[in-house]
Amino acid sequence: MRGKEWNFQIFLPLFIREDTDKFTTTSLLNTKHFFLERRIVMGGFIFLVIIGSSIWVLIDAKSIGVKKGQIGGMGNLGPWGWFFVCLLLWIIGFPFYLAKRPEYKRINLKGN
Repeated sequence: MRGKEWNFQIFLPLFIREDTDKFTTTSLLNTKHFFLERRIVMGGFIFLVIIGSSIWVLIDAKSIGVKKGQIGGMGNLGPWGWFFVCLLLWIIGFPFYLAKRPEYKRINLKGN
């Protein structure tokens, strides 16, 4: 029994095999490349989320007036420090920034 044909050029333009541009669902699921391609797409998505959220942290920290020396402890970073922490240690840095953000906002509202 033959599976329905799909044209994956719409969905995965970077991962089309050179020998053909059409796959059948049954032959696609039986290839080892399908699972590798899924990992590449998912890895790319995670990479974009990390880059995007780190850039958001930089822009947000600048907009609320974050400066080094405003608070004590591990959260004593400037906007670029928060950016690099989120970029390199995203799983720890991004939630930590979200936890410290209200403190920075409170300090900067008192100062104005």
